Amino acid sequence: MLEGLLATGRPFLNAVRWTAPPGYSEHITGRAVDFVPSDADFKDVPAYQWLKERAADFCFTESYPLGNAGGFEWEPWHWRYEECDE
Repeated sequence: MLEGLLATGRPFLNAVRWTAPPGYSEHITGRAVDFVPSDADFKDVPAYQWLKERAADFCFTESYPLGNAGGFEWEPWHWRYEECDE
């Protein structure tokens, strides 16, 4: 992923802000998913609003919401599955 960002001309420091080091991404758990529409920012598509309203019904949560306590960059496209009571 880092190579792809650099290939688009992004400065190195900008690119590493959006790329977790190997072994530190939630994706390694197999419980994270990125929703990436090809023609729009995910926060601007109806699916994002639907997820905000309904994801918990399916045991999903937004990993890095706007203003998150960890201080991570907002990633509206990044969601993770969590154990929940049915």
